[in-house]
Amino acid sequence: MNKKKFLLLILTILFTITNVNAATKNIEITDVSVADKSGTITVVDPVFTSNEITSNITFNQKDDFVTFELTLKNNEDDKYKIESIKDNNTNNNLKIEYDYDSNYISKGNTSKIKVKLTYKNQLKNVDKVSLNDLKIIINLVNEEGESSQIVVNPTTSDNILHYLVLLIVALTGLVFTQKKKKHVGRALLILPIILLPFAIFAKESYKINIKFTDIDVIGKFENYNITINPDNGEGIDTRTITYGQKVGTLPSNPEKDGYTFEKWVDNNGREVTSETVITGPITIKAKYNIIEYNITYNYDGGSATNPSKYTIEDEITLNNPTRNGYAFAGWTGTGISTPVSTVTIPVGSKEARSYTAHWTQGQDTPYRVIHKYQNLDLTTYTDVVRNLNGPTGDTIPVAFESKYGFDNPTSTQDVTIDPDNLQVVTYYYTRTNFNFSISDRTYVDASSTADNSYPYETNIYVKALERPGYSFAWSDGDTNYERTFKLEENKTIYPVYTANANTPYKVKHYKMDLDGVHYTIAATQNLTGTTGAEITPLTNTYDGFTSPSTQTTTISGNGDTEVEYYYTRNQQHVTITNPEYVTEGDISDNYYYEEQITLTAKTRDGYTFSKWSNEDTNNPTTIT
Repeated sequence: MNKKKFLLLILTILFTITNVNAATKNIEITDVSVADKSGTITVVDPVFTSNEITSNITFNQKDDFVTFELTLKNNEDDKYKIESIKDNNTNNNLKIEYDYDSNYISKGNTSKIKVKLTYKNQLKNVDKVSLNDLKIIINLVNEEGESSQIVVNPTTSDNILHYLVLLIVALTGLVFTQKKKKHVGRALLILPIILLPFAIFAKESYKINIKFTDIDVIGKFENYNITINPDNGEGIDTRTITYGQKVGTLPSNPEKDGYTFEKWVDNNGREVTSETVITGPITIKAKYNIIEYNITYNYDGGSATNPSKYTIEDEITLNNPTRNGYAFAGWTGTGISTPVSTVTIPVGSKEARSYTAHWTQGQDTPYRVIHKYQNLDLTTYTDVVRNLNGPTGDTIPVAFESKYGFDNPTSTQDVTIDPDNLQVVTYYYTRTNFNFSISDRTYVDASSTADNSYPYETNIYVKALERPGYSFAWSDGDTNYERTFKLEENKTIYPVYTANANTPYKVKHYKMDLDGVHYTIAATQNLTGTTGAEITPLTNTYDGFTSPSTQTTTISGNGDTEVEYYYTRNQQHVTITNPEYVTEGDISDNYYYEEQITLTAKTRDGYTFSKWSNEDTNNPTTIT
């Protein structure tokens, strides 16, 4: 270790020693005396030894007190004053008060502290309470405002934190010196110096222990009123018993009408015996168990909710029973010979009881009839349910409910009306079969329903063919060619066609053309007649034409009937008597009516054309 490090270690040790000395406060209690006390308190003069106060104190009654005077001396250079005094008293019977001077105490001066202990709250029903560990804490403060706490009767562990800090500093120095082997001897010399602060601290630091011993607070035992109530209408016993004494003899097995005695109890229901110790005023009351009496019932097939037991305190009105299919007629039983509708057990009753219910036949007990009508699928049914009523227990016949289109069952059934089990009668009704046919199917589509027997309300489909020129209706008056209807009776139908009287037809008249081969229409007649009727239209008369023979035909319903008449042209013979004077020569021949011939007369020398034999003067001339 070099000289600088060694010097630093020595300075650190010296600073630590100085700091320990500066922290030591030498303030002590130098005297303790009794300053004042009450006349009934017992106080042994205090002995102050080893910073402890020993004084046997007995507080005999409420308001006893004793005041101790403590002398506090300051042996330090700093001035100190008392800032506050506290204690660890937790006894609610004692009150501790302090009186002290709040001025600073200079070195060598003293200050008086008065500690007053007062028996403030009466200790009741306890022989005594002892306090043997009363501690007082005096808080001091110097002129610089730094505070210090001196604990009277301190523990030995105080200031252990200071010891640990100094020990760490000392050990650090020792380790540092041992790092170099050649300085081991020097380190051993330094070790006592390192431990020196602990010796100084332990020597100069001390605590003042003040201990009050054998402080006893004497209690007072009170007298209490004890009330014994048998609660059965008899006399109530009142006693005065001192705290801690036993109750004493109690009445045995008191009696109460309608009850059995169980035990004696206090206000909180706790059991009380002659050995029970009194700790306060109580009312001792007899506890009874109420007697329960049985009630039995004969409901005769009915039911009700009624109690099976009752007590002398109960007032019970019986609930009347009910029974399917019957009306309640009343009760008979204990004290009742004729049925009554209301029974009440009054308060104060105390015997077993029994009651019997009576009934009259009901007239409206339900039963059910189900009428099942067959559906068209012939496997399922449509139900018509009748909920009916009748006299309980009677057997009555059940009637059919006949319905058109359905066949009734083969026989009727009886029902016995049971109020406990709903009786059900079921009837099955099958559909009636009806015949269907079409008497004339000439003009009926093949898809129409075939002639046969079918169940009631079967859907029947029919379709008639349309016939032009005829108005249509089925034999039942329906005018729809195609229709569906429900078969609700035997039915035969057929289509009915009525010929129209205004069915059109035509008569055409053709006249031969001049070529003698072809014809040209000369007239068309649009006529009407009755479909299917025979007609013979008349022919026309045309000049120069020969009329054909009349024709007979039937009027077609589709209006396409036509009658054609062809008229031939008549032929006329033309004769040229002197063809040598005609340019074309001899053209004598037969010609059709209205055929035109042009004639040109030749020129003759010495003659001038005058006229034709028909007096026509034109040349050429045309003959029609």
